[in-house]
Amino acid sequence: MGGGGDRLPAEQRESFEVVTNPGSSAAHDEREGVLSWRAANRQGMPLFDCVAWYDAYSHLLGRSTSHPAPLFLADAAFAGRSAELATVRQALRDGVPCVIHGIAGIGKTALIVQSLASPHVSSFFHDGIFWFGSDELTLADICDDIACRLNVRPVLSLNDPQEKAAMLQEVLAHRSVLIVLDGLPDPVLAQVVCAQLSASILVSVREPVELPDAVSVALSPLAPREAVACVRALTGRLADHEDDVEVICAMLGYHPLALSLVASYQRMRNLRPATVFGELCDLAPTVENLTPRDGLHVLQLAFTLLYNSLSEEQRALLAALSIFQRRTFTAPAAAAISGKWRQRTELWLRRVVRRLGAASAGEQTWEEVEREWTELVRADLNTLRQLGLLKTTSWKPDRYYLVPSLIELTRARLGPTEEAVMERAVAYYRAYIQTRQRDIAALALEHENMLSCLRWAHTH
Repeated sequence: MGGGGDRLPAEQRESFEVVTNPGSSAAHDEREGVLSWRAANRQGMPLFDCVAWYDAYSHLLGRSTSHPAPLFLADAAFAGRSAELATVRQALRDGVPCVIHGIAGIGKTALIVQSLASPHVSSFFHDGIFWFGSDELTLADICDDIACRLNVRPVLSLNDPQEKAAMLQEVLAHRSVLIVLDGLPDPVLAQVVCAQLSASILVSVREPVELPDAVSVALSPLAPREAVACVRALTGRLADHEDDVEVICAMLGYHPLALSLVASYQRMRNLRPATVFGELCDLAPTVENLTPRDGLHVLQLAFTLLYNSLSEEQRALLAALSIFQRRTFTAPAAAAISGKWRQRTELWLRRVVRRLGAASAGEQTWEEVEREWTELVRADLNTLRQLGLLKTTSWKPDRYYLVPSLIELTRARLGPTEEAVMERAVAYYRAYIQTRQRDIAALALEHENMLSCLRWAHTH
């Protein structure tokens, strides 16, 4: 689900002395590179035992690990957008590029998922739907990921992105595939993919993108009736409160994500709409003094309402999870970086690293420790998920991710604790890698998180 957006930058590849191995079949990490860590040792990385860390990680290199195909499930709370939904599905049937654009949280990703949830639409792409949602995506990443999934190994041995695209374009001309670029920060990449790879492309961006023969779908706030239907679907009860709900919808500018957050808050706290409206009115003057990007005061208002309702531990956990950006993570990873039971967590991490995963008599195994960590944060993660701040992946329900439109707001709450959180993340993934050295599937699931930790440790 997404390409390898967390690869090493060019200057870092040079410092680590990446040696290309043309005969390898993996799509991970710099065209099947084998990493030499002499430079890392010279620069001094106190949190890393470089040889041990990447001796385990090197098992990923030279192997082709399949990514799970995305599952598209219809959202019962999806309301309105009937015209836009029909337009997107028709564009997919016609095989023409489609661009969905609008401000953050307006429902671009939800519209894509709802469009693909129809079996009549998804069946058009029997060779695969390739979903990319990384902030650091490149043409080479896209080519490598698709080639790996389709087992087009000659593409993986090439270094030049243009050569990769040219070879893969010939293959895709005879395949029925769809490339989804969700939340694309660089609109130029969509133009490059459409021109050099495939015109079967579905893009979501904040600003319009010009693509040849493309269908453009501009998302605006919901209509008043659609907004009320959205709240009704999430809360399940509106009897005798229609007027209060309409006032809340108007106050939030009929913004889908803001409405979803506030409705989830109302349902979880079992509050009347009038009470929620009063709380929003109390918060509004404070939020107005802030300067959110794109002028989305309503989204910041809804987020602040939910954030203030959390306990101190839940706030710290939510802020810590922002280091994952758009990447997915597990409950044990969340517990390890949260700082909850920090001394005991750090003790276990040091112990696992010291014995390299070999538990002595009477000691807990790594699996037992991870189960303990899962129980430590399970209730808090469920709270964040029920409030709509956190989601689970459709392809693996024990993996979580932050709602992309809320990442910036969440990260702003992290503040000076970011370094301590990243240190715990590095320690966790170091221990994880040492205890899963031969488990290729487990390492592949975490390869983006591991590379992110490496990049951070290399610069700190």
